[in-house]
Amino acid sequence: MEELRIIVKARPVGQPRPRAARFGNNIRIYNPPTADEWRLAVELAAVEAARDQEWEPTEEPLGLRVVFWMPRPKAHHKASGELKDSAPTFCHTKPDLDNLLKSTTDALETSGIVVRDQQVVAIEAVKLYGPEGAVGANLTLSEATSCTNLDNHG
Repeated sequence: MEELRIIVKARPVGQPRPRAARFGNNIRIYNPPTADEWRLAVELAAVEAARDQEWEPTEEPLGLRVVFWMPRPKAHHKASGELKDSAPTFCHTKPDLDNLLKSTTDALETSGIVVRDQQVVAIEAVKLYGPEGAVGANLTLSEATSCTNLDNHG
């Protein structure tokens, strides 16, 4: 099995918490649509990448490597537009990395590229500020054994 490399060009959005709403005597549980645009972008990019790279879905355990590129706040720039020396590399604000991963793996399953998101048994992920306004994500799916150096002793 080869690697599948996916480039998503959209602002990453984490999976929101389920919400509850009362309708008369009934309570309805629903997922807010805030991550829908991101999930659709992941689905479309995954399908295109799988077609271009001739990726065949498998039921084998998979590893996932992800670099999320988040938008950089204006406060990280000088008045001239240059990046301040003190501007951080890592994005340590919302959305949470685990919520980003959930929306992304759910979208990979919905796209059909991953049969079930439970197949993803190893993850390497980082959340960085994008270079020069870039937002999105670089994803790599591969056989689980090729993406981790963990042994049976953890």
